[in-house]
Amino acid sequence: MKSIVKNRNLLLFVLSLLFCVSIVACVGFATVNAEATPKTLEEVALTMEEGASIRTNEPNGIRFRSFMSVADYEGLKANVGEGKAYKSAYFGMLIAPEDYLTAYGELTEANVFGENAVYSYGDTAEEGKTRIINVWSSEMNDFNGQKFFAGIITDVLGTNYNRKFVAQGYIKVTATDDTVSYKFAPAADNHRSIISVAQAAIANGDTSEAVQGFVKNADLAGLVTSVENGDKTAANAVDYKEGVISANAGTNGNLYIRLSREVISEKGAGCEYLRLYIKSNTLASFGIIPKNSEGSENWGYFRTMLTTTGYRDADNNSWAYKDIPLNDASVHDFSKYDLTLWAAGANQNVTVTKVEYISQEKEIIRSFLSSSSWTVAGSEAENSITIACKNVSIRSEWIKAALSAGYTHLKFDYSMTGEGGAEVVLTHSGTWSRFWRQLGTSDTMRVDLNEFNDGDTYYTFNLANRNGNAVEIDGVLTISNPVLYKSEETASWTKSNTSIYCAEEEDGFIVLDTRQAGAWANVLTKSEWWEKFANNSAAAAVGQRTVIITGQWLSIGSNYRGMIWGKNGAVSSVGGTATTEMVTEYMNDMTFTAGDKFYAGNESEGVYKFKINESVSTRNSHAGFSYTYVDENTFTAKMVDGQQLIYVNTQEMIAAGYTKVVVTVKESSGGTIWAGNGDFDTPYSMNGLDSGASIELDLSLFDSTNPWLVIFSSGTTTATVQVRFFLTAADAEDAKRQEELDKQALKTYALVVKEKDSSSAAYNASLELQSYLSKMTGITYEIYSESELTLGYNRKCHYISIGENAILTQSPYKNLGGITAEEGYFVKNDGNIIIINGNSDRGTVYGAYAFLRALGCEFYASDCEKVPSGVIIEERAIDIMGEPDIAVRHYLSYKTCYSGADLGFTAKIQANSPYAALTSAQGGKVEFGNIGGDTHNMHFYLPSSYRGTDYCPANADVDGGYVLCLTNGIEYNTSGVSTLSLVTESMTNLIRTSPFAEYFVFGQEDGEGYCTCTYCTAAANTYGRSGVLVRFCNKLLENLRADENLSARTFKIVTLAYSYTVVPPKGGVTVDKDLRIWYAEYSDMRYSLLSDNQQAISPRKDGTKVSYKENLQGWINLTSGENSGSVMLYLYDTSFNNYLAYYGTAPSAIDGIIDEANDLGVERMVVLGSYDADNMWQSVMRNYIWSRKMSDKSLKAADLRADFIKNYFGEAAASYIQSYCEDYDGYYADNTKDYPVKSGNQYYLKVTVSEHCASLKRVNDAIFAVESSSSLTEEEKAVYLKRLYSVKASSYAMILYNYEDYYSKALTSSSNRELLGGSIVTGSSTAKANFTAEFRTLCENAGITRCREGVDANNTVENFIANNVGNAW
Repeated sequence: MKSIVKNRNLLLFVLSLLFCVSIVACVGFATVNAEATPKTLEEVALTMEEGASIRTNEPNGIRFRSFMSVADYEGLKANVGEGKAYKSAYFGMLIAPEDYLTAYGELTEANVFGENAVYSYGDTAEEGKTRIINVWSSEMNDFNGQKFFAGIITDVLGTNYNRKFVAQGYIKVTATDDTVSYKFAPAADNHRSIISVAQAAIANGDTSEAVQGFVKNADLAGLVTSVENGDKTAANAVDYKEGVISANAGTNGNLYIRLSREVISEKGAGCEYLRLYIKSNTLASFGIIPKNSEGSENWGYFRTMLTTTGYRDADNNSWAYKDIPLNDASVHDFSKYDLTLWAAGANQNVTVTKVEYISQEKEIIRSFLSSSSWTVAGSEAENSITIACKNVSIRSEWIKAALSAGYTHLKFDYSMTGEGGAEVVLTHSGTWSRFWRQLGTSDTMRVDLNEFNDGDTYYTFNLANRNGNAVEIDGVLTISNPVLYKSEETASWTKSNTSIYCAEEEDGFIVLDTRQAGAWANVLTKSEWWEKFANNSAAAAVGQRTVIITGQWLSIGSNYRGMIWGKNGAVSSVGGTATTEMVTEYMNDMTFTAGDKFYAGNESEGVYKFKINESVSTRNSHAGFSYTYVDENTFTAKMVDGQQLIYVNTQEMIAAGYTKVVVTVKESSGGTIWAGNGDFDTPYSMNGLDSGASIELDLSLFDSTNPWLVIFSSGTTTATVQVRFFLTAADAEDAKRQEELDKQALKTYALVVKEKDSSSAAYNASLELQSYLSKMTGITYEIYSESELTLGYNRKCHYISIGENAILTQSPYKNLGGITAEEGYFVKNDGNIIIINGNSDRGTVYGAYAFLRALGCEFYASDCEKVPSGVIIEERAIDIMGEPDIAVRHYLSYKTCYSGADLGFTAKIQANSPYAALTSAQGGKVEFGNIGGDTHNMHFYLPSSYRGTDYCPANADVDGGYVLCLTNGIEYNTSGVSTLSLVTESMTNLIRTSPFAEYFVFGQEDGEGYCTCTYCTAAANTYGRSGVLVRFCNKLLENLRADENLSARTFKIVTLAYSYTVVPPKGGVTVDKDLRIWYAEYSDMRYSLLSDNQQAISPRKDGTKVSYKENLQGWINLTSGENSGSVMLYLYDTSFNNYLAYYGTAPSAIDGIIDEANDLGVERMVVLGSYDADNMWQSVMRNYIWSRKMSDKSLKAADLRADFIKNYFGEAAASYIQSYCEDYDGYYADNTKDYPVKSGNQYYLKVTVSEHCASLKRVNDAIFAVESSSSLTEEEKAVYLKRLYSVKASSYAMILYNYEDYYSKALTSSSNRELLGGSIVTGSSTAKANFTAEFRTLCENAGITRCREGVDANNTVENFIANNVGNAW
């Protein structure tokens, strides 16, 4: 019996003994290999796992693990017991706070179990010893081919979330003489806090609520540096679970809590205020004691009486928080001093309930998204507000607050929904046209706030939802992503129309929005602003002064060229033809006269962003100079023939905080590139660079008297140079390292998965990709687990990420957007990184194969695929999102189901049904639960003792010999044991023991037998045989849903509309919402299912004769509304008594059937082909066509067939086999031949001998074409000929069924007689013997061993030949 013991740690409030034990045990009892070689304690090894992990199940906690090899574990266990070395062996784990190890000693055998131990464990404290956690068990558990033991701390106090714990694994054995020995695992890096482990889990993509809860207040870590004269210390004053800081003064009062200057400076970077929400659980005489840059404490800065809700100010107003300025060193200098909180009296409590870092901009933005700022209340979200209205206005108080804070311009996104909505109009509350916009129902709105203020008067702007007739209508307005700008410079410029918006936005770009400002709307800058570009002193000696402008259309409107710009008026346009790409334009030979201004305007209404670059050259753009903007601190320039480039704005870069500039020669045709401050007399001020070299310059080289970075090329050198500024030397070093990493990345080709687990779908997909990509690209992609990546997320790496892993988490594509289907998938690229992921493991696998298809692969059969070579992935933009059009789909062929299945190929064609033998390595399959079989299984739901009784009467007309009485428990015997109660019990147990199944099959037996008792006969007369079945299933579902043990499960019952139940119910029977009808009946496969050409089905045993179309439509009508999708299709695509015969499924019918299925909401479809016979060419071909079509309805079946024939039979034979198929399509299209449908769909029986022989000649021509081909190898010929023999065998098999008649009718054609094995004078029996012998040889060469359904000896080729006249199936 396995023993498990766990002792509570009272300090940490671990849960009760019993519950914690179950956690440590992890799973049930281990099985030990009885044949293992016994090992001693000295011969085994125990290791500790690096780090720790979070237990997300309740109760939450932190988990440490030790590991052993299976061989060592089984060897040690084999040495325990009577007559062995040991009486017992236990595996244990010691856990303690890290600070204990410093204070009391390491977790060693002597310190825990020794005679002078300093630690104790258990519920009872031992005097002089410090208690720790000790858990142990006689068993370990399985994980990834190893054995492990876990120790878990649960219900950790919030004050201990940031406290580090450490664990030590050990083994304890007791020898037969009662001697106790220990083995401790070597120490490992596993000193971890709950917060640090949770943060690591989140970085690896864990989004669970439990993990997020551990870190929600992690910003408080390290905030308290000391507590004086209180009941807490810096280590436990913060409760990270509740997010509060709290301490009580001692009996002498004067409590001091000091808050870290480093933490506050780091967290508050970019903010203006530290906001402390303060209160007292008692009453407290409280103060905040700041210390200014001179070191003076200000005891009068903030003194108040704290209450349980906050405090009151001098005007008796209630407040919950106090703001302390972060950037005013005259109040408190956070660069030097911690901030002190103080309580005067004894036992007084101080509690900080929340800490915030306040940005003035964020506060105004938060106000903008608050209902209080709008005239109509809305629903507030993190970065948006949604308002239901016809129109709504921002309050003037908000406009005033924004302008008072120095903000000049506002940008926000919006969308308006509502029936008939056509536009959103923004107007001015003073004069509506002073500033207005008339845009679509979603766009980016830009507002010049200055237009909404006149002295002390502040106006509002109104947003209205209007229809196409300019009438305001009800709608829902969502405003999101607001941004405020301080653009004082542009606010001072002259606008030609007050509706113009012109503001400096991100990265120094100026945005000019002239929508609703009319044609040729423009701005004129201040002359002083323009002079620094057009007349800088560094450019004074340049004879061909060039001003460079970079720009981009954000909204082109009707503009046909770029923004119009020039000196004092329109001169040129940026970039010529209008485009949304970033372009550069040059104003050559620029001169400047005092008072000149820069002109920027849009010829038609639109939105343009531009930036003037303060660079000049000794040559203009006509001479070959070019400039490319990269980002806000980087550009490249191409220089030719000794040009000089001067970057004039080093002083502004220095003022912005930059300290370094790196100049890199990207390429050079020869000669030297010089870079520096232009001073050749001072060492290192000018530096010569060859192609590929770079130099890092300290910006201290430049000052106000010599601010110019000078770069020039000597001689006739042509060069491209990159200039990049950095804030710090460390940034420059990082950039260098990054450049080296980028070079390494470009050489890195890797497939990335979460872990290399052989049972993982993602890992197996990576193996497939590795194999195919090697053939296609000539590059070997190594497979890495996420933990093995050294370059991290680098867009230059040729990563292919499969499934959930760290690369996916860091990519822009973390979810599938609008793809919600379980098997949905996407393939996207971010730079060189390709991301493949799905909503499920199957979806990820399908995404991998979709990627290969996008590169030109195709998978036609288990032994036939197309794999191109010379593929260059980098040249392709990958953007694939998909999901199968039929949710559950499967063509049952020999290679895709049951024992003959090729699992890899089954996954490639996305076959997925209960009949697919797929494993987790292929992404698994849709699980259908059943008892006794996957289709015909009803009587198996009753115990065998009930068979042959009234519950389950015998019936010779069905396979299995028994049927169920489906009125027993409904019409009679409604209490106690009944057929219904027995089936309910069996189905309940099945559902409970099938955790991964949602569908459970309850299908009638195969055949036409049913219960004929008085009750069933009477019910069938009223409701129809199908009605009797559906009523029973409905009641079964009612019983199952009433079972509380199944309340958490989602389940559906699947039953058949088949044989005697194919006709829909009558008498008012309805279909339960959780009942699925699997409609399985022969159709005329020359037509779509609801075609008027569908023939009548042969009469049933009960005389019923209703057409396929009418039956199907009846079931569809019965399952409409909330039950839409309840009908599943089971179709037949072969003649079961002659697999080889050409079947009449037309490509147009396949297209029509899939279209109908989608229109009708059919979500599950199975097509039965020659599932138990190999090398049936038609089944192989139709498997490909149906499978691809069910996955992607946009494909055309005729195109799929042509592509299959070309690749499966080879180009030499393709045209002949294509014609062969078209021949039979044509023969079968003749409705005058009265083709039988129910009798195995034996269309071929009506084809004439001349028609058969004409098509047979095509096969012979195909065989000759392959045999005589000079472009095929002998191995290729052998493959194609084997497949062609299968086609030829099809013709022989069809002729054999009616041989004597055909031979007699071929009397007038010697060529046809020869094809049939004879001649004009040859008798029928001799000719048939010749023909049969050749058929036998064809089957042998084609690998055909069976020609009809069934795996017994009666269905071999020889049996088929002996009975070739055939009987209907």
